[in-house]
Amino acid sequence: MGSGIRLINAPFLSKKGVQQGAVESSWFCAIVVDNLFKKLNQHIAPHGSGAMAIINNNYAMGPQAIIFPANKVFAADLGKIGLQL
Repeated sequence: MGSGIRLINAPFLSKKGVQQGAVESSWFCAIVVDNLFKKLNQHIAPHGSGAMAIINNNYAMGPQAIIFPANKVFAADLGKIGLQL
């Protein structure tokens, strides 16, 4: 929980999803996708590119030749945890 460099481990575990729009749903989503966004950024940053998410708005910025292939890998990574891009 938290943001930026102030992330901490949440004091709870979730074994089941929550209703979309529920207060905790954004936290749960952010916790799950954080490492995948970090992986994406590590891959595209050397090319002057970047990715970020603000609640349910996700952005990848950079040259098309870099972003499109990286986005396919990102989509596959999301699929491994049951999410669809």
